[in-house]
Amino acid sequence: MGSFSQDRLEEKVYKTISLLLVSKKLYSIPENAFVTIRRVELSTDNKAATVYYTYLGDEALGEKVKNALLRSTGVIQHHLSTSMKTKNTPKLIFKEDIELEKARHVDELLNEIKAHNSL
Repeated sequence: MGSFSQDRLEEKVYKTISLLLVSKKLYSIPENAFVTIRRVELSTDNKAATVYYTYLGDEALGEKVKNALLRSTGVIQHHLSTSMKTKNTPKLIFKEDIELEKARHVDELLNEIKAHNSL
């Protein structure tokens, strides 16, 4: 866990990107993707921010979402630079959050075990 100010900066990045997604200001994001920002992690020097996202859809749509987020980095950076009161704006690194997928897989395995034990 980071310091109080780092936590506040992570929250600022999270809210700014989420607001841009909701307000449809990131025009290259496919409308049927339902992209959600899950969390943001700033580096200790605040020069990089890893943005974890999820989407609803298949892998082909996931690739479109990834490319759209990368193309939108400049727009996001601009909005962050105007809303953050810091000397530098962190470089954005987008990563798909696979925690939900891992949880689904564990749940499936547990259900298989439960079904097997009930036989």
